Amino acid sequence: MLNPLAAIFKPRRAARLVDELGREGLLPVAAIREAITHWDEVAPRLLEVLEDYVREPQRIEEMPCPILLIAHLFAQQRDARACRPLLALVCLPGDAAEMALGDAVTETLGRVMASVFDGDPEPLERAILDAQVDEYVRAQLFGTLAFLTGEDRIPRPRTRFFLERCYRQLVESGDEGNDMPWVGWLRAVSYLGLAEYADLARAAFRDGRIDDFLTNEREFEAALGDATEAWRRGVAPQEESCGYFGDVIAEFSRWACFTEEGPRERERAERAQSGLLPEWYPWAAQALLADLDSGQDGEAGEDLRGVVDPITPHLNPMRHVGRNDPCPCGSGRKYKKCCLKS
Repeated sequence: MLNPLAAIFKPRRAARLVDELGREGLLPVAAIREAITHWDEVAPRLLEVLEDYVREPQRIEEMPCPILLIAHLFAQQRDARACRPLLALVCLPGDAAEMALGDAVTETLGRVMASVFDGDPEPLERAILDAQVDEYVRAQLFGTLAFLTGEDRIPRPRTRFFLERCYRQLVESGDEGNDMPWVGWLRAVSYLGLAEYADLARAAFRDGRIDDFLTNEREFEAALGDATEAWRRGVAPQEESCGYFGDVIAEFSRWACFTEEGPRERERAERAQSGLLPEWYPWAAQALLADLDSGQDGEAGEDLRGVVDPITPHLNPMRHVGRNDPCPCGSGRKYKKCCLKS
């Protein structure tokens, strides 16, 4: 017999957990664990939030829970209900995907999409082919496609035909500066050990379609050889963007935005944006301090000693530069089309 109180308390628990997942600060470990335990209750509400964002991305500040967490929770649970909404999200115009997913666009998106794949490759292929989709998103989705093909969840003949189609589109588009789809295409070819497309890849390198600081022909040939040998031995190659997503807590415990260092990082970013610190501060502070201590900076450097604080070195020296901000190198290009690629 059904407990009549369940109809009252289950929605309340879902609402409470969504609220706790959305609180600012450190990673909400307890709420994540409880949400996983009561996934059948919480998932429908999280899916509603995700779909609300897809409909009205301008309301991101009103979302009760970060889309970033929602996407990765569905990925951990291998819940395919999030597949279509997430694909719709990454195809939104402008910076909507980046605003919702942040660094996941370049770090985990490929594995997230593999984890929530619903069995239909057509929407995934459409997103890869869409030149209006963020180039980093497209590169990650190539990894999703390659991995799922290696897992026999997408037929290899279909993927081979699709990669030929992608090659033709990339060649014909001639979109200067959008190198990441090329990188994604190369990784898919090498991951799957498709030696029959090696000549197409060599032609792309020869024609200068891929910046050599992203990858080069030697690296491609090595990856292709390693993958071919791996498949011969009956194991999948090792590629960072190819795989299923694992554990939300284990992954995000390493992300600065969910650590005690996060508020300090945000404070530095605000100081930089206000003009109190230059944009390149996190990367240059340690070098400047070293110069000050050695006396190489002179009086001008001494004026900055009160601004620069000797804090633990940063793993990512450019973490405060947005992907669509002007590149700090002074090239005049957007960061994502310049030094981010290196």
